[in-house]
Amino acid sequence: MDLIEIAVDNFTDTTLFEKLATEVLYNEGFYDIKPMPGGNDFGQDAIEDKFFELNDQGERTIFQFSLQEKPKGKIIKTIKRIKECKIAFKELIYVTNRNISGEVQQDLKKDIRIEHKVKIDFFERETIINRLSKIENGMFNRFFPNI
Repeated sequence: MDLIEIAVDNFTDTTLFEKLATEVLYNEGFYDIKPMPGGNDFGQDAIEDKFFELNDQGERTIFQFSLQEKPKGKIIKTIKRIKECKIAFKELIYVTNRNISGEVQQDLKKDIRIEHKVKIDFFERETIINRLSKIENGMFNRFFPNI
């Protein structure tokens, strides 16, 4: 295991993880991602709203950042909170420093779609490690300056 994997696996600072995740997502093409200020975010750690010229209705992507080991409970709690607040959205993206295998991701996507009528996608440990491994972007040094 290398230093980047150890750093990601031992992440405990949720605020710093949200900043890291937001930067990773921005670099993945979510150029309009906006972190939601702390406190009562109604289940939304960050959002991205897309508006179209043909109508005034937009599409919201909601991002949930988590350091929890088991994603399903956190995902369901987030979906329930968002629906309670009557927030319209097209997709939930769950971002974690934990490994979620392809098989588990597919099962969760199917279960969440059937049970909650929500499209979900994942950015997990391997993607974060891959992005931190690109030395030229300086991300690892910014988020882990003491390593």
